[in-house]
Amino acid sequence: MLLPWPRTSKMATIRDVARESGVSVTTVSTVLNNAPRPVHDATRAKVLDVARRLHYVPTASAIRLVKGKSKVIGMAFPNVEASLVTNYNAAKVLAGALSVAAEEGYVVQLNPQPWVGGAEGVSKVRATGVDGILLLWPSHTSDQTDQLAKSGIPVVVIAASANSTSALTSSVDVENVLGGRLAAQHLIDLGHQNAVYVAGALDQESVNLRYRGFCDVFAENKLPMPKMIGFSFNQIVSEQALDAHLCADKTATAYFATNDSLALSVIRVAATHGLSTPGDISVVGFDDAPFAQHMSPLLTTFVFPMETIAETAMRQLIGLVGGDAVEEVRIPPRLIRRESTAPLANIPER
Repeated sequence: MLLPWPRTSKMATIRDVARESGVSVTTVSTVLNNAPRPVHDATRAKVLDVARRLHYVPTASAIRLVKGKSKVIGMAFPNVEASLVTNYNAAKVLAGALSVAAEEGYVVQLNPQPWVGGAEGVSKVRATGVDGILLLWPSHTSDQTDQLAKSGIPVVVIAASANSTSALTSSVDVENVLGGRLAAQHLIDLGHQNAVYVAGALDQESVNLRYRGFCDVFAENKLPMPKMIGFSFNQIVSEQALDAHLCADKTATAYFATNDSLALSVIRVAATHGLSTPGDISVVGFDDAPFAQHMSPLLTTFVFPMETIAETAMRQLIGLVGGDAVEEVRIPPRLIRRESTAPLANIPER
């Protein structure tokens, strides 16, 4: 038999403490925060006694009422789902952001609601009472960043796109174009001339920026433009696209995937077509996910400090809340050469 959850009495508010003590809300806040404003000893003792008796715990709304700040930061992911704690990058972002928030005395609130756009979207965010918003991987087709920034809500974007930032918005990201360039140069230095770029979702600007850098280097070397395939981070969809590509064309000897999971899919699907890595093809990933160092072959990929990016973004946001100027930070990725890439000379004629 299921018993009803026991009812609890209503939580005391700062107004309850003030009314019971016969003083103002500001005086209660001064006493509880041990602020330097002078308060008579008898009044201080009475407020503390009432707060203890009422089991008062300051809430975000009470803090905002007195200080004009809630000490709550909102975090908005494209989707709030189980993958937030299983996805390598999302987990790193959470770890970095939460550590800085705790250090600075802030609470982090995940926003589970999809962005509805325009004034309605801004109103919903304001209703949460957050001091600012940390946006993760916003779509470059969305007006979310621009609308929030124009409304005066402090915003910092991680993995910013050209269409998701403005002069009112700070952003932190990896140097995506540089990552694409370094991948291309590595493969060209190994002798590869025919390459394929395996993309994730094209509404994420990082995917397009890496492709731009990749293509630029091939063009500078007067080599054929790399083909783009995939267009999804979903494993089933991306592997279907890879299978269709390899059924039609096996001439490419080099593949650059926009993340390590896609790189693993390239290696797996290629194997079903009789192509080994790096015997027949070379594969470069991006992220240096934990499995990249334990798979066979070990994955050549890029490492960038996602936790540091999140820490930097959270510090930026707390600074914006305090009145600091907006700032754009780009962190260069670093190529880790492992076993999944090899010189073209080692690849037999097909």
